[in-house]
Amino acid sequence: MDILDKQIFSTIVYYDTLEYPLTLLETWKYLMRHLEEKNGEKKISLGKIFERLNSKEANFFLENYQGFYFLKGRNNLVAQRIAREKISQRKIQLVKKLVSKLKFSPFVRMIAITGRVAMKNSTPKSDLDLMVVIEKGKIFTGRFFFTVLVHLLGKRRYGKKIRNRACLNYFITNDSLEVIYKDIFSSSEYFFILPIFGKKTFQKFYEKNRWIEKYRTHYYFFQVLESLWITDSFFSRYFKKTAEFFFGFDWLEKKMKNIQMQKIKKNPKTYQKGSAVIANEKMLVFLPQPQGPKIYELYEKNKKRLNIS
Repeated sequence: MDILDKQIFSTIVYYDTLEYPLTLLETWKYLMRHLEEKNGEKKISLGKIFERLNSKEANFFLENYQGFYFLKGRNNLVAQRIAREKISQRKIQLVKKLVSKLKFSPFVRMIAITGRVAMKNSTPKSDLDLMVVIEKGKIFTGRFFFTVLVHLLGKRRYGKKIRNRACLNYFITNDSLEVIYKDIFSSSEYFFILPIFGKKTFQKFYEKNRWIEKYRTHYYFFQVLESLWITDSFFSRYFKKTAEFFFGFDWLEKKMKNIQMQKIKKNPKTYQKGSAVIANEKMLVFLPQPQGPKIYELYEKNKKRLNIS
């Protein structure tokens, strides 16, 4: 098994761990790098990927059905993925409707979908994971107004209210766009990110996260469909500019910081084992049960089982 075979099989195994069979194009697009791969090695052609996916060696590991490739015995994932994609498309439309109102929230510079919905792998019960970018120096004020607005719209996730609710666990400022956790899981998570509002900020986000190329051979800036973008109107720009003028005082930001930091410190989830909680003036990230470590452990276990190093 040469390096390219290891890359391809590792990619299929990783997404099998996420119950996500890949098409030929997706296998090429999300192709994982290998430790033995030389830095700066040229891109792999789609034809070469097709050739390897349909080789005799691949037949020991893989099957394909309806244009999807997956580990042997996992053909049930194809129907599941098709069903989940339809569910996710409906959820994306829900997010669009929500963002058309959230664009009025002061100090917001970008809103993007992450997680299962962005990957188009969500279930009917899935929530709506959002990444929100706030103007630098205003993260606590911006988070407050954004959260209040989502709550008033009846779309904030809390308690047992999960399905189709916005999960507000990731706020960063527009001068801290580089993702702090750099690993295989994050390289996939932020390759799938689906921006809905804030095109210019998203372009900067892409540039700040070129580290993904260390994990993904073909990471590139993809053009989001224009039909997905929510843009500012004259009224939303005027409203937001006015609100930012009245609520942009430093003393208010400090007050919001004190209140929110006290609440975060009192939350037992902040200190539970394995949690990833970051709270400062650059980012407010709340992942009490991060999925990355669990997925990586299962991924390595499956690679070992299939003797893919």
